[in-house]
Amino acid sequence: MPCDFCHGRPTKLFPARDFTVAVETKNALSVSAWSACDPCAALVEADDYGALIERVMQLVPSIPVEDRNNPDLIRLLKDTYAKFRAARTGPPQRIE
Repeated sequence: MPCDFCHGRPTKLFPARDFTVAVETKNALSVSAWSACDPCAALVEADDYGALIERVMQLVPSIPVEDRNNPDLIRLLKDTYAKFRAARTGPPQRIE
């Protein structure tokens, strides 16, 4: 299971309630905890979602270079991470 943010190697789990996110014409369901690598976890814990979005846009292999400044994709990530922030139910847990 990769980091739910940048697809790196996860080291922490952030417990969260389920929530939905509108993706194009469909709703996607986020179920339970999100995994995070150390750098992404540090940004989540610092509540620095702007830097987290920049990191994701640069590191996720499925985002083409030409889409890294796509305002629709950035808006989707902002919406998703705002819902994730609201759905968090406790502190991160270390993955052993």
